[in-house]
Amino acid sequence: MITTDFKILIFCVFSIFALPICGQDAHASTITDQPTVRHFNIKMQALGTAILSFSEQSNIVVSVKKALTDGKMAPAVVGKMTAEQALARLFENSGLMYVVNKDGSTTILKASPASARASSSGRQQMRQGAFIEEPRQPRIEEILITATKRSERMHDVPIAITAFNARELESLRARDLADVSAAVPNMLMVPATGAGDVNISIRGLRGITGRSSGGAVGVYVDGVYQANLQTLNVGVVDFERIEVLKGPQGTLFGRDTIGGAVNITTKKPGTILSGRILAEYGNFNSRKLNASIDVPIIDNIVSARFTAQQEWEDGYVFNRFDGSKLGSKDRFNGRVQLYYTPSDQWDFRLNYSHLETDDIPATGEPLNNFQGDTIPYTTTINGKVSRKVNGESLSLSANYEFMSGYSLTSISSFNHTTDRVTQDTDFTSAAHLYEIFSGQGKEYSQEVRLTSPALDDFDYMIGGYFFRNVNDKLDVYEVDVDPYLQSLGFLPGYPFPENPVQDGQERNFITESIAAFVHGNYRVNEALSLFGGVRITSDKKKTEYSIFGSILPFLGFEPIDNFISKTSDTPVSWTLGARYHFNEDFMGYVTFSRGYRSGAIKDYFVKIEEVSSGTGFFSKPEYVTNYEAGFKVIGFDNELQANVAFFYMSYEDIISAIQTNGSFTSILVNASSAWIAGAELDLKYQVSSDLLMTASAGFLKSRYGNFIPLPDVDLTGQSLGNFPQWTLSSALDYSLPVQGGGTFTAHGDIAYKSSYLVLAGGLQHIDIGNYAQVNASFGYLAADSRWKILLWTRNLFDTDAPAIGTNWNAGQGFLNDHFVLVYEHQRTVGATISFSF
Repeated sequence: MITTDFKILIFCVFSIFALPICGQDAHASTITDQPTVRHFNIKMQALGTAILSFSEQSNIVVSVKKALTDGKMAPAVVGKMTAEQALARLFENSGLMYVVNKDGSTTILKASPASARASSSGRQQMRQGAFIEEPRQPRIEEILITATKRSERMHDVPIAITAFNARELESLRARDLADVSAAVPNMLMVPATGAGDVNISIRGLRGITGRSSGGAVGVYVDGVYQANLQTLNVGVVDFERIEVLKGPQGTLFGRDTIGGAVNITTKKPGTILSGRILAEYGNFNSRKLNASIDVPIIDNIVSARFTAQQEWEDGYVFNRFDGSKLGSKDRFNGRVQLYYTPSDQWDFRLNYSHLETDDIPATGEPLNNFQGDTIPYTTTINGKVSRKVNGESLSLSANYEFMSGYSLTSISSFNHTTDRVTQDTDFTSAAHLYEIFSGQGKEYSQEVRLTSPALDDFDYMIGGYFFRNVNDKLDVYEVDVDPYLQSLGFLPGYPFPENPVQDGQERNFITESIAAFVHGNYRVNEALSLFGGVRITSDKKKTEYSIFGSILPFLGFEPIDNFISKTSDTPVSWTLGARYHFNEDFMGYVTFSRGYRSGAIKDYFVKIEEVSSGTGFFSKPEYVTNYEAGFKVIGFDNELQANVAFFYMSYEDIISAIQTNGSFTSILVNASSAWIAGAELDLKYQVSSDLLMTASAGFLKSRYGNFIPLPDVDLTGQSLGNFPQWTLSSALDYSLPVQGGGTFTAHGDIAYKSSYLVLAGGLQHIDIGNYAQVNASFGYLAADSRWKILLWTRNLFDTDAPAIGTNWNAGQGFLNDHFVLVYEHQRTVGATISFSF
């Protein structure tokens, strides 16, 4: 196990490379820098696509209207050269000219015959270091995304997407995906349990019903699926981009993405020696150290990137039993990457990451047991609470570009995670119910895909995918017998051989999935294109279940020794749609897509009669069919971007875990049907060169069809619950140059959620009220862009609203059966200082 030694190694590597060059000038990726030789690999293709490849490989923003590049081809640009030389080659014989703005970005302009001749001369001058400039115009930075597993402008992709680049993530001060979700319409990330796990919901489709079932939202880091629940709330460390794709994404991303997918891209190793150091301090004794460095090993052939981040924070929930604090954090994230380009056709990216978590989670505050209260941030428990997670992942992506323009991509990965969670689940000072959950998981995946060039009227992608997950879980319940049985209504005096007793269950899961997929685009004419795809998956699941102890048999759970159950399914996911460019700045689309969530095997408090009959023990897969229409607009010379989507989803065979009356156990059922409908808006407006406004809005409604889970429970026509009807957010970013150099920056954002019901097993509910949360920051960026100082606050108005609630241990008597609330974190304030070189 790599622990503290790994942290020391990362920071030492950083120090070795950083100290000798801290006095060097800052480097910025703009075309106006001193010429820097890079390795370009841009194949012969349509000019518009070639410009996107250039932007991605040079990290230089290029603004161009689609109409200027339609019908034009670009030559292949392969080899070592400066960005200016690469750009000049792309536009040879194009009849277009470009100008370099003062901010270093590039604008492509239509050329008259006279200016076309001048542009040729201008290009020659540019290679010699003379630049044509135009007054800076306020523009929103384009984000290139890979939602379709091709590099495309977000404006051209017929999917409802909310995307954030590295600069926007830094402005939001996003620590993890839960922070990012607040700025995404119709997305919700809240605690799943008191143990620190989270549920991810998009468009009302939320988490899982057991360890063997799948989620509704897939999370991918550099193309690798994150299967482990303990690491699902990915820490935002060294990210280049986050794309939140909404609606079923089963064709290209596969199983368990009926609500959507989160596609994360980390920063790739750079070709020059550069880096950054960051230190942060705030109240609750919160501290953060972050360091990253790019190291060229062999010029333009091999480069490396090292990243390390350590976070600490003291608790904010007061335990009245012993005066301790809950909600503390101790987390480490580290990553080492190698980027290798042995030839013009090959590139390899090796990525190793390591994380450690040693938290004392805020387990939640009971409302209705004898020690419950309505005072936020206070609880009374006697048991130790902890959450320890260790994870390692290794991935290798390889790309080969054929001379014909085809590309072959392979992504291989391995992940290993161990976790141990302890919690006091009676939520009282009584010492009679304590839980210890431990486990480990291993995942292997392999994806291979062949992508055609986008030269003619038709392009396509074909691929295959393999995934294997092995997960072992051990749950131990430490019970102080007499108090526990009395809380369930039994008389005292039951003889047991030891006190406390340790009952439990052991579960071993194996999931294997093999898939083949194809996706294509057909351009009917310059404005209209049709697209579609299909994915066929073979899913197999195996669960080995054991139950042991002396209390559980007394409650009706007879010992089970290594009972094995299996399921297999062969579902089909598909997508079909059309997009239409009304003009170069206005695109509309319609899509029809179908995805599925894999079936589940009950793996929590299983009874002999369920095993023998299968009733309430297995579930079929569930399916979502999405009907969507949307449009994407760019206006005022890219000062305005607006994305709007309307959708209706038909939800079939919904997997539900229904708690039976008077018991803390549940049965698995497939609800007959439901529908979910709504709308989403993402808006960016560059008000001026100094002021950027962003906003989002999501609206959602849902209703069950005919659904009677139990004889005396009828949910027909009721809302699915667990999701607010409205999710709204807005942000302002302001920058002001100050006299003598440097820039003053200010950021403010607000996120609002309307009230909603949290359903507990379909039988009881908790009403989560509506609330808003405000964050703000103020900073100063030095004239050379090397130093930055930031003052910040989260939850500015100290909103103490509950983020989530649950009905904990339903059916376990008056001491154990209670509603529990987990509140938003109290207000935090602090300062951050960073230095780049």
